[in-house]
Amino acid sequence: MSQKSSLYRTIEILKRLNRGEKLCITTLAIAYEVSDRTIRRDFELIKELFGDFMSKEGECYQAYQKVLLEEVLSATDLMTLANIVNLFGITEKESLISEKTQALIDQSMSVYDFKSRPFENMKNREVLKKLEHAIRFTKEIKISYRNERRHTQCSFQPYKILFLNENFYLVGENISRHAFEFLRISMITEVLYTKKSFHQHKDFETFIKTVQTPWASFGKENILVKLRVSV
Repeated sequence: MSQKSSLYRTIEILKRLNRGEKLCITTLAIAYEVSDRTIRRDFELIKELFGDFMSKEGECYQAYQKVLLEEVLSATDLMTLANIVNLFGITEKESLISEKTQALIDQSMSVYDFKSRPFENMKNREVLKKLEHAIRFTKEIKISYRNERRHTQCSFQPYKILFLNENFYLVGENISRHAFEFLRISMITEVLYTKKSFHQHKDFETFIKTVQTPWASFGKENILVKLRVSV
């Protein structure tokens, strides 16, 4: 299995496309130790985010124009990109942010100041990579989770990784408790794949898009109560 996250791999592919390289799916799959299908998904994601700037010949892609990050990224996007690089432990030596993009980040920081930054770093990369894979391919997993009070294990159907209140949470359905839960990723000690897949519920997906706090409860809505007072 590849030692690099899909985020790192996708940005690296984008950088090589910007250099004018002709990239072939099978060759990339071997280099990154992933499946051909995974690389195809990477190209689909790049196309979705940056538009149609590549020509396709067989299983190979080549860019016919460059993607200029400064034209597609806002100040908040640039800050997010910088935080992602720092968060996932990409060192200066292996950083994929160009000097020009770094200059844009520095320039934006003269105007913006982002107070909502993560308290925690993703130090356990192996856990994060497994969560990422499980979410992408809708795989049910078994999780070991340790908080201040206890150490528990559960079967879990992961939907998304969310950044809320300066912390990262895995959100999904705890099969063991039949409940939709938010789990602090920094407290997940182990992730094991199972052979089970699952179908995502649209109600859960809608809830995730609208949630604003990790203490929100799925299925609880505001109820209007009308009272008639007799005198």
